[in-house]
Amino acid sequence: NVHPQALVYPLTVASKSVSIQRHKAAKDILNEMKKQCLVLVQQAELVSHELIRVSIVWHEMWQEALEDASRMYFNENNLDAMIERLHEIHQQTSGKPETIREISFKQNFGRLI
Repeated sequence: NVHPQALVYPLTVASKSVSIQRHKAAKDILNEMKKQCLVLVQQAELVSHELIRVSIVWHEMWQEALEDASRMYFNENNLDAMIERLHEIHQQTSGKPETIREISFKQNFGRLI
């Protein structure tokens, strides 16, 4: 409670993990922190989202998601996790493109996804 800012960003990053346990644990802690530090958590989530958005282009995000989904299906035999991972990446990239690379991605692959 003394320095919540020291934990907020690492927890925000962990909340985006493909590991279901890590994702859930981080989200649970962040939800509890929101009760006392709502603005701090919201700001950290915004910074995290924007850093990811500008640092990882959509084709890289899709490549990683497809690799994760393939591993989940073929190695872990987990169809539900595979579908959830693909749904997650689809949601992340289904909005209006904001950069030249996002526009290009939508033009090349929009119909396929």
